[in-house]
Amino acid sequence: MTASRPTKFVIASMAMFCVFATVGPANAAQPNVSNGDRTFAEEMAKNNAAEAAAAELAQKLTGRGDIRNIAQDVLDERAATDAQLRAVASQDGLNLSFQPDAAALGNLKELAVLHGVAFDRRFIADAESALENDLSAAAHEARDGVNPGLRYIAVHRRPWLLAQQRLLEQISNGSTIGAGPEAAPLGWHYQPPPSH
Repeated sequence: MTASRPTKFVIASMAMFCVFATVGPANAAQPNVSNGDRTFAEEMAKNNAAEAAAAELAQKLTGRGDIRNIAQDVLDERAATDAQLRAVASQDGLNLSFQPDAAALGNLKELAVLHGVAFDRRFIADAESALENDLSAAAHEARDGVNPGLRYIAVHRRPWLLAQQRLLEQISNGSTIGAGPEAAPLGWHYQPPPSH
């Protein structure tokens, strides 16, 4: 089985980040991790897990191609981001739980019993809300974060979050909810940040 183009980009992104995060001068001091950095990392780990679980449900339960494409993009981006986050956590001694919290698990249970248009609307609404939170957290970390690895993730994740937000807005505002499986894919897929 041949990996899809987005999957190849995700794998390349993870490899590049791991090299970037671990290669440096031998005498380089360990970067600091502020309380804000720690909160950002902890929240991102559990939120990514919840968003990936919702995307997996969408892959199974939606009949729409555009929502299935968005869900796949979410899965690809979260896999790449989690790999980057795990590298930073390992390097800087952060103990992170990559599991949804209790509230997210409750939301996932509610989502799992929906079907058709009701599922699609709830998935889109939940994804839009999650993106707003992710954008806010990334902006805060990019501006105020101390840890360079976490700031790198925040800065390079933002363009994908903004593009995904626009796609979700097009679906929710474009009266395509309920249009059926023939709804056209919107054509944007996750592209990992360029390596430097």
